[in-house]
Amino acid sequence: MIFYKCGFLFSIILLFNLSHCQILLGQNQKPENTFSVANLNCWGLHVWIPGIERKNRYPRIIKTLDSLDADVFTLQECFHNKLRKKIIDHFGDSYNFAVDLHCNSGTILKKDCFGGLVTISKHPILESNFYPFSKNQGMKMSERLGKKGFIVSKININGTIVYIINTHLYAGTKQKDEIQRLHQFNEIVKYIRDKNLLGEKIIFSGDLNIEHPKIESPYANTEIYNTLLSELKFSDAMNKKVMEYTYDSTKNKYVKDNKKAIAVQQIFDYILYKNLNCKSQELIAPKPEISDHFGLMSIFY
Repeated sequence: MIFYKCGFLFSIILLFNLSHCQILLGQNQKPENTFSVANLNCWGLHVWIPGIERKNRYPRIIKTLDSLDADVFTLQECFHNKLRKKIIDHFGDSYNFAVDLHCNSGTILKKDCFGGLVTISKHPILESNFYPFSKNQGMKMSERLGKKGFIVSKININGTIVYIINTHLYAGTKQKDEIQRLHQFNEIVKYIRDKNLLGEKIIFSGDLNIEHPKIESPYANTEIYNTLLSELKFSDAMNKKVMEYTYDSTKNKYVKDNKKAIAVQQIFDYILYKNLNCKSQELIAPKPEISDHFGLMSIFY
């Protein structure tokens, strides 16, 4: 872990990080009077594909989450009933669940009922609902079958009300995919505005499937990130000169180079926050890998 100690160096660091989230690497440490949120796309597909290694990865996912000991976990792609069962069995006695993970929408494949999303919390969940995205013309079949949406959970964290929004937006790198993604994002923004939540403490986390504007990319440009930060006044917990990729073919064996044999390095996963302060964030990248995405954990106060 990198520690910034007092003295001149501390003053310089404080000056440049006053409104930003400092990055702590290599160790999970949560100071007093704070709470932590960890996010991971678990790659728990309900159908088998070559190289997915579900049987090997699922125990490692549980072990990693357990070691993080986060106050709140926001997970995506927990479609597979066997992964959800492991989450229930391991965390059922110590965490509150935002949705019923026993729910299956199919009799054979046993896909989940909430778009693959899981939110669990050590603290009381006062209210929680899943909102499925509208099905728009031109959607890919895989996205239709995924039945994605967003979960909003109202959580009492040590006497403070925090709204946790967990979502997984439309996947794809083409402009037509970005149009679908924008439709979904606008449904979340409408909910936030309709419920008058802009003045509340909010964590907005998940696999947003958007290209980070600071990383060069040949793919579709996105309005989503700038809208979140500029218009809705969220802050990004990952704020550093050297970006840490959550999707990286050079460091994750489950991520392949693109068709031109060029390395894929991008940030698709985010923990954004509003009306809170961020103390630290770290990239969750255990070996052996637990998913095709790396996770994130942020500490707030």
